[in-house]
Amino acid sequence: MAEDNADMRRLLAFLIGREFAVRAVPDGKAALAAVREREPALVVTDVMMPELSGTALCRELKGNPETCGIPVMLVTSKAERHMKIEGLELGAEDYVTKPFHPRELLARVRSLVRVRQLQSEVAQQNRNLEQGNRELERTLKELKEAEVQLVQAERLAAVGELAAGVAHEVNNPLNFARNSLTTLRAYVADLQEVVQRVAELDPDDPRQLGRQLRELEHKKQELGYGDLVTGLSELVAIVTEGLDRTARLVGDLRDFASPHGDVRKKVDLVAGLSSTIRLMGPALRQCGAEVEWAFLPGGIDPEDGSPPRVEVIGDAAALNQVFLNLLKNAAQAIEGGKGSKIQVAVAWEGAEAVVRIRDEGVGMSPQTRARLFEPFFSTKPAGVGTGLGLSMCRRIVSQHGGHIEVESEEGAGTCVTVRLARGARGSAGEGAPGGAEA
Repeated sequence: MAEDNADMRRLLAFLIGREFAVRAVPDGKAALAAVREREPALVVTDVMMPELSGTALCRELKGNPETCGIPVMLVTSKAERHMKIEGLELGAEDYVTKPFHPRELLARVRSLVRVRQLQSEVAQQNRNLEQGNRELERTLKELKEAEVQLVQAERLAAVGELAAGVAHEVNNPLNFARNSLTTLRAYVADLQEVVQRVAELDPDDPRQLGRQLRELEHKKQELGYGDLVTGLSELVAIVTEGLDRTARLVGDLRDFASPHGDVRKKVDLVAGLSSTIRLMGPALRQCGAEVEWAFLPGGIDPEDGSPPRVEVIGDAAALNQVFLNLLKNAAQAIEGGKGSKIQVAVAWEGAEAVVRIRDEGVGMSPQTRARLFEPFFSTKPAGVGTGLGLSMCRRIVSQHGGHIEVESEEGAGTCVTVRLARGARGSAGEGAPGGAEA
């Protein structure tokens, strides 16, 4: 409170001091120094003062970003009306005219202090909210990073399992190729001997030539020349088929192991499922599962009997991860049931591409179905799996504008349906392909 008249200063300090702690000073200059020393809840100032007037004090306070929020009350006389207006234009919040009623003065002071307190509380809440938002953003970022790491761990675990199965699958054709190459070397050596004898034929000496031709014919009969040529063709076919099969498996694994990303391109769902089923060959056989394809009527090309070309726009590696998890769950649901079937159906249904994977396994209770997509929920024993497979599947499908449906009853198997938004289709997929069993 700034007032140059000592009696008025004591009166104001007494009246306001009945409810508030008051620091009284004799002029605006002293008031400005006191405000800088400790920020008050309110500045009450006379207008006409030496050193620094009340309006000049108001101008200093309102012009400084650090003090502009402090409310200012001007104490004026009727003769100082133009100064009161100037102070209000400078940003003063209120004024009281001498002579004033003590209750009016206290009411005005109380009101301004209360407004200042509310402003401070709102500012603090805003600061807390901003801090909370920053903490929330940091937490969400950490959760997303953790989710990415968990998903990657799940993916690497799947790649590890598939690699072990692929190693076994690759071993057989490579052994066939290695054994065939051993026989092939022997055949080539025999052929080289025949070629050498042909090169030694002497057309200038009829008697010598006749003898050489008889020996060559004898050698051909001894080697079984006709069978040798046929055997060579068969061995080359065996080696080629084995290496092609190995290349397909390695290519499937490479495609599956490629990192997920926002790579949006045409994805052939039938090709992706076929690739995943090939990779899962050992695991499916171990569980006693047989995969049966099914397509809706009209889905088979009448020219070559090929399946429909059902394509969507999406991330092939991510969708293959979904197919792997669903097929793996289906196989584990029927584990031990020799001859049990997993039916895989692919089709267009209206504006959606649909993949259905149906098993003849143990099925699920309503309680299990209700929690099926919860992260870390699993019906498997502790230490087996992460419980992230299906939640990850739902996230990937959702990112592709689709959704997953699950139908299951205990003892009656499970059907999982993946619906994806319609994408561009190739010429083999024009029309609305549908399905007969294949």
